[in-house]
Amino acid sequence: MTPGQPRDAQWAAARRAAGRVLHPDRGGDPVAFMAALTAIDEAYGPARRQSISVIGRHPRLRRFITTMRRVIRRVVPGTRHCTRL
Repeated sequence: MTPGQPRDAQWAAARRAAGRVLHPDRGGDPVAFMAALTAIDEAYGPARRQSISVIGRHPRLRRFITTMRRVIRRVVPGTRHCTRL
């Protein structure tokens, strides 16, 4: 992490570094891994934690969620503009 990096890039770099060392698939301890990620997320603020997206890498999941949003908007009254899955 260099001082010139934007905060989001520093956050991502810190999480990747923790993953390289502590991830359970690489022989690390799951409890220590989760503790490190929690500490990194708390250091970079609570708003940063909410923007983690797994959907972007899974086109089928993205398509399913988009379809479900459309169905919910049609079926459930009052959810035309405020549906967030």
